[in-house]
Amino acid sequence: MTVHIRPAEPTAAEAAAFAELANMASHDILADIAGPDVEQVLISMFLGDDTLYRSRQVWVVEVDDKVVGMLCAFTGRQKADLSEETDRLLLEGPGARSAAAVRAQDQLEPISNFIDTVPSGAFYIQFVAVYPHARGNGYAGRLLAFAEDLARETGSTTLELDVETGNDAALKAYLGQGMDIVRTSPEVPHDAQGRTVALHRMVKAIG
Repeated sequence: MTVHIRPAEPTAAEAAAFAELANMASHDILADIAGPDVEQVLISMFLGDDTLYRSRQVWVVEVDDKVVGMLCAFTGRQKADLSEETDRLLLEGPGARSAAAVRAQDQLEPISNFIDTVPSGAFYIQFVAVYPHARGNGYAGRLLAFAEDLARETGSTTLELDVETGNDAALKAYLGQGMDIVRTSPEVPHDAQGRTVALHRMVKAIG
């Protein structure tokens, strides 16, 4: 069995995998705020070159040449430069203007604001996602270690990510990688899923 991490390629197949994994990693919140056309929105951003979800911000973990997971990450400076266009494309499609999507956007605004607080010197992980059938094999850990190497290569001072407060498995994995909880977002209602949402910001200093 050969495990390999490589840059994503701007192909239709990898764009479709990215859209699926990105929404999976968000626990369907991307679909709630962008509406039913979320998959096409994400595919378009992956294949484009002016958002945080472009293919060159994504890395793939393959097992025997089959994609089993992805990492999407970028520097704090890239986030500052590309967030506005990323948000515009997510929130201005036809589906994002539906009553349900607008309500989700309003309810989750404090979460969005929390996510946006990324220092310019940080390397921020938007998501690490592995397909359910491939979990439990250490692939997420490999992607996290790879992200730490990328952080060093970019001269970043910290590796950062946000994780839902109730996601105990992910929290355990990130703590095991030497990350610490440094602050927590407000807890907000999310009626579309019948639950509340809050995030921990987790940080690891890069030496």
